[in-house]
Amino acid sequence: NLRRQRQMCIRDRAQAALKPVLAALRPGAAIETEAGIAKLSVVGIGMRSHSGVAAGMFKALGEAGINIGMISTSEIKISVTVEETCIEEAARVVHAAFGLDKAPA
Repeated sequence: NLRRQRQMCIRDRAQAALKPVLAALRPGAAIETEAGIAKLSVVGIGMRSHSGVAAGMFKALGEAGINIGMISTSEIKISVTVEETCIEEAARVVHAAFGLDKAPA
């Protein structure tokens, strides 16, 4: 599978690039990787003035039974990791939660 080979190549390159950094931080330090994870982000400058975006995203994913692995936030972005097999459904439910699944009027 070409996609799988590409993912493994990227992972291997990332690990090789981080190896000297880890050694400089602490001798014997190691890095662990996990396959099958995808990232979904909600991004927009309007998030600065609109509260509840994160809550809406988390609620939509939870109601769909999609587990969140990690959460990262900034003023204009909320990112979550989900199982790779769930990423398309996760994108659909988040789009629907914010009304982005409808054609523009």
